[in-house]
Amino acid sequence: MNIVIFCIDRIQAGFLGPYGNTWVDTPGLNRLAAEGFLFENCLSATSDSLRCFRSLVSGRHPALLSDEADERIRLHDGKAILISDDREILESQAAQGFDEAYSLAPLALPSVAPADDWSETPIGRLAAETADILTQSPEPFTAYCRFDYLNHTWQAPKAIREHYLSEDDPSADCSTIPPRVRAEAEPLDPDLVFLHQVSYAAEITVLDRCIEGFLHVLDQARPNTVFVFTSARGYPLGEHGVVGPDERLYNETLHVPLLLRFPEKRYAGLRSPSLCYAHDLLPTLAKLVFPASDGDVASETMDQDEPVSSCPLCGRPNLDDVVRRPFVEPPVRREALMAAEFTSEEGETWALRTKHWFARGLRPSGNEERPDFDEFSVDAPNAAGELYFKPDDYWEVNDVADRCDEILAHATHFVRSVLERHASPAECGCDGSVPVPEALTRPVD
Repeated sequence: MNIVIFCIDRIQAGFLGPYGNTWVDTPGLNRLAAEGFLFENCLSATSDSLRCFRSLVSGRHPALLSDEADERIRLHDGKAILISDDREILESQAAQGFDEAYSLAPLALPSVAPADDWSETPIGRLAAETADILTQSPEPFTAYCRFDYLNHTWQAPKAIREHYLSEDDPSADCSTIPPRVRAEAEPLDPDLVFLHQVSYAAEITVLDRCIEGFLHVLDQARPNTVFVFTSARGYPLGEHGVVGPDERLYNETLHVPLLLRFPEKRYAGLRSPSLCYAHDLLPTLAKLVFPASDGDVASETMDQDEPVSSCPLCGRPNLDDVVRRPFVEPPVRREALMAAEFTSEEGETWALRTKHWFARGLRPSGNEERPDFDEFSVDAPNAAGELYFKPDDYWEVNDVADRCDEILAHATHFVRSVLERHASPAECGCDGSVPVPEALTRPVD
């Protein structure tokens, strides 16, 4: 069986039809969700592109990655193929473990005008070239298709951009340069933000058509293939005063889509609302695709004591029970997801996501007072940060830290307990080593 992982950087899950968006046209992705398995709450644990990739192929939380070469999880004896337009990834140590690597170089300079047809856009060319490579590759294979074009050029045709405008709206922005706008003293201009959202919606529509065409070719030439659609990071579009890439750990950057489609439409229509990481993907495929191995995940030289994700997204669903049980829970439930990142703007930050809360703050520096791990106090030092009650975590006006200071203190104490004890962020909240406070697992009173 073949596996194709189609990862497009900078896809905000909230702009896709399968994730509830009714404004952007995504019939191809809607069909993919209907024929496959969708995970509603998948988060990337870092805002760094290369670490996202290393985490995905190794099955490790980004915080556990070392400076040494990563071990790639191997699900079968077939070739491992890397296809990318991202030079940083292609030249990284993580790329050295692949049997074949294809560099699909982007244009030397971005076009100064939108494409005339969606097939002439960067993703149109990338999808066509990728289909040619995979239809000629001997089976079985695992293909990691990692594309970075949305960071560099937006070339959706003008007609598709205008599709999202009414007569009373301003004219479509036909720039091909991705926007990078940050609110300073004044809030962002809502009309300008809307036009950027229109341009992004057009890019999503083009991507949707390309995925639909790619799957048509794949189904004809390589029908025995598991197809995965996901993203490394989202793209802020006005949330928290930013349009464009933002290294700060907010939900619009961390929440990524994850859809799996299996041969013969096995597990069609299933959705999982549980919290999960993107790097849980390969252990999940080991469970769903290779049941004979009892879900054991192999790697080329990996010691079994290595910290590979032991919390797959789900077990093997009972297909006879799909109609009565459309939502699938994992065998081990994560109560919390944690991201940590060093940014030049804010220093070392953390974010914590539970079913009901999203919190973020700063990691203490070496000379700050350490928390008492055994005693919790609402007046614990350095319990400063932001707190949002899900799902209202996209706008700074919804920060409830001043009204729910005890919840924020619990989140701060929990995260610092994990970091200072060097516990695994990958397993926090599901292995019991650092239990998640009960206050973070229930809604506000």
